[in-house]
Amino acid sequence: MIRTFDEALYQIRTWCISLVLALVLLYPAQATAHGGLKSSHPGKNEVVAGRLTEIRLDFSEKPELAVTSLRLANSRGDIIDLGRTALKGNSITAPLDHDLAPGRYHVEWKTAGRDGHPVSGDFYFEIANPDLTPPLVVGEG
Repeated sequence: MIRTFDEALYQIRTWCISLVLALVLLYPAQATAHGGLKSSHPGKNEVVAGRLTEIRLDFSEKPELAVTSLRLANSRGDIIDLGRTALKGNSITAPLDHDLAPGRYHVEWKTAGRDGHPVSGDFYFEIANPDLTPPLVVGEG
């Protein structure tokens, strides 16, 4: 039996703290997490020296290929055709059917994880000139 007001207040505080701790520890962290882009090849703002054969996006969880789109454009906004997108583990790959000319390129992607939550993003990379000097990018200067 509780004897004083202070003891009752202490018991209520203890119960509330215990409840909050139990909720934090028992609630799965994955329930509120959404898959996102962990890395890519080429990477954001990477200057690629040599031949690029594919675009690869590595996600924190397995993306749903059926709702995934990947778009590549050059510095003028022209869309570059990619090969068939494939799923390998937590990665999406799209082969390049031909060599890219030196210049700046823009990758845009959209997908969803197993929870159905859509995620999207974009990044730029550059293809270096054969002599490894930076490419001249149309529209900059």
